[in-house]
Amino acid sequence: MAFVAEAAGCTKPTLYRHFGGKDALFRAALEREVAALERHLFDAYQAGAGLPLGDQIRNATTALFDYATAQPAGFRLLFDERQADPHTEIRARLLQAVRDRIAGVVRAYADQTGRPLGASADVLAAMMVALVIDGARQALLVSHVDPAAAARLACGLLDAAVRGVDPGLLAALDRAAGASPPPVGR
Repeated sequence: MAFVAEAAGCTKPTLYRHFGGKDALFRAALEREVAALERHLFDAYQAGAGLPLGDQIRNATTALFDYATAQPAGFRLLFDERQADPHTEIRARLLQAVRDRIAGVVRAYADQTGRPLGASADVLAAMMVALVIDGARQALLVSHVDPAAAARLACGLLDAAVRGVDPGLLAALDRAAGASPPPVGR
């Protein structure tokens, strides 16, 4: 708290009065970073809406890598596995919102190709989001490689995966989930 107070140009009692303690300060910092990343990502998703699938993938993936590059401390706060954090529900909310948005893109693409998806779109979106976040974490926090090059690799991998996934595997997953795919144009 002394370090934070000094960096903020205030006293420790002021921090305690405002936040109540270390845990509340950490939670506030985490909530602020989640809101910033969510705004950044969803602005990028909105800007990419209506683009061809490959461009949407590139736009969304690059947005996460750009955020991580521009806000390394914020990215570390959100995704560094070494962080001890009692507030996992904050990250879980962010990740669910991102997965839901990506699942919508996957469903729209599947509808356009005449192969509507059920639960498999959610599973595929979760895999895509995990790949990008873990790839960014590895590139920026572990391997310290060029984030732009890592983003291009992630884009290529995701584009190939989405276009190359066997439709039979998706249909089998939907059947196993007991959900019939939604009608085209939903």
